[in-house]
Amino acid sequence: DFEAQVSETFEAIRATRERSGYGLKHHKDPGGLLSQLNGVMAHLVEESKPAVVRIRLEKGSGSGFIVDKGGILITNAHVASAAGQGGSVQVDLNGGDPVRGVVVSLAEDRDLAVVRLVSPRGDWPALELGDFSKLREGHFVVAMGSPFGLPFSVSLGIASGLERGSLGDGVKVSYVQTDAAVNPGNSGGPLLAMDGTVVGVNRLILSPSEASAGVAFSISIDSVKDYLKEYFSTAHDKDPDWAKKHPAPPAPAEGNTVDAEGPAAAERG
Repeated sequence: DFEAQVSETFEAIRATRERSGYGLKHHKDPGGLLSQLNGVMAHLVEESKPAVVRIRLEKGSGSGFIVDKGGILITNAHVASAAGQGGSVQVDLNGGDPVRGVVVSLAEDRDLAVVRLVSPRGDWPALELGDFSKLREGHFVVAMGSPFGLPFSVSLGIASGLERGSLGDGVKVSYVQTDAAVNPGNSGGPLLAMDGTVVGVNRLILSPSEASAGVAFSISIDSVKDYLKEYFSTAHDKDPDWAKKHPAPPAPAEGNTVDAEGPAAAERG
């Protein structure tokens, strides 16, 4: 799997450095190991990207990702709250046309929201939710989303800290701390382990400059699983005529769609 390949790659790099007695800068690509790592990362992104989306509102944008092939998305409540419960958003897909989405659940006390795609399609690409107990400090993680309104971006980092508790803003979840670059617009996007499973939902950053300073917090996947379990046990949006009852939203303005008070603003990821 991805994680095993990366572990083997870095062990081989370490052994190569010890044998040679000097750093990798003297090697163009010892044994093709860096090329192998590049291949692992490229494959992870290629497999995950179709399920990662940009969520656009009239005054802001953020990120999200599909968790169910029926078209259920997870994002942050602070991304979707401007639309409100039952409100419409535009969902920009990677490699596809925009799709209308409706906010079907908001949990501001956990800063999580569920958006349902208004589409008859039933085979949407979905990300797998990971096993948080397998994540360790120092493990590589990958943040995906749409910073600064870009269609898609990916950054690599490590899990800097696990089981971070309350950050003093009233949101009752646990966090993964990471140094992966998270910027305005990344809110609601996935934080993935190297096996391609989701281990967190990017929420906020701590930075004096309102941009990535290497201290970002993602809602742990265990908190997300608890929320989704509650949602699916009480969902009432399975009406076959549901799509007809939700009018199309106005098209968001083009250009910089980032709301300075919304997705990933300073101290809000």
